[in-house]
Amino acid sequence: MYSKIYENYKKALDANPTSLYASISQNDVNSWCECDRCKQSKAKYGSDLAILIKFVNKVAKQVKIDYPNRELFVHTFSYHKTSEAITYFDDSIICEDNVSVMWAPIRANYTTGFKDFSNKSSYEALTALNKICNHISAWTYDSHFPAFFITNNTFSGRHERYETMSENGVDYIFDQSHGNTNQAMSI
Repeated sequence: MYSKIYENYKKALDANPTSLYASISQNDVNSWCECDRCKQSKAKYGSDLAILIKFVNKVAKQVKIDYPNRELFVHTFSYHKTSEAITYFDDSIICEDNVSVMWAPIRANYTTGFKDFSNKSSYEALTALNKICNHISAWTYDSHFPAFFITNNTFSGRHERYETMSENGVDYIFDQSHGNTNQAMSI
């Protein structure tokens, strides 16, 4: 499976020779592999993110070999099943220097900050991700999807959320909101 995925990934890289980021991520659903190997990995690391990072690292290492003179980040998402906090760390899940992870805490409470007790799992996931990855961006949700056209008060916790993300290595934020605005953070 890896060789076929990488073959298709390489075709996309060749077709877009000036791209800086090329994503390899799970689909926008909340399902994940349930084979024994993946279950063992989740039991060991506490999150399905570990097996995704191992896969993305394999791609990133091959990209360095195939494109030694090209600046390129292999980008992935920490989202849904891969957004739970890693609880066990070893060298195999440290992101390669050309790996970028977009943390997307879809289940967070955006009416408050990430250090609030209601966001304990999101905060733990972010601090764990910061231990293994040097290139983190964030996709946050200032929209309340069940009532998308009704304003959701996310303003009061925004300053603390941005501060917490900055303290944990996030250097770019995309706030999905009614206007889908981008907010860039300088560190």
